[in-house]
Amino acid sequence: MNKRKEYTKKYFQEHKAEFRERHRKWRKKNRKRFNELNRLSAKRWREKNPEESVRRAREHRIKVRDLVLFYYGGNPPKCLCCKEDKKEFLCIDHIDGGGNKQRKALKTGGGYAFYPWLIKSNYPVGFRVLCHNCNMSLGFNGYCPHNNL
Repeated sequence: MNKRKEYTKKYFQEHKAEFRERHRKWRKKNRKRFNELNRLSAKRWREKNPEESVRRAREHRIKVRDLVLFYYGGNPPKCLCCKEDKKEFLCIDHIDGGGNKQRKALKTGGGYAFYPWLIKSNYPVGFRVLCHNCNMSLGFNGYCPHNNL
């Protein structure tokens, strides 16, 4: 490493707090520009690392889903009706029905998009964990064959 680089690195380390404070003020003053630069930077990274980007997105979706399932279904999460405990088979059920109306009102659609809404809403009451079979049976037939609900 040449002397100039060494000096710059040492100077930055010694004045790190000042640089951080200056950057924080700049970000606050230039919020739009900062967000734009962040988006561009993230976009370039995703284009350069498509496999890593997909892997990280998948891991994030799994983590968010697990948070919701553990909150509503216990540890480990289980179907309230049949006690199924394989996470791949579990889903969130609206206790009093009305899931379709709520999805339309929130414009979240179905599937994964609902989980972040539950977290942002601080885990509202009125939801439970069921397996997909019990959930579909309740939705279509109004009862579950297990007769536990």
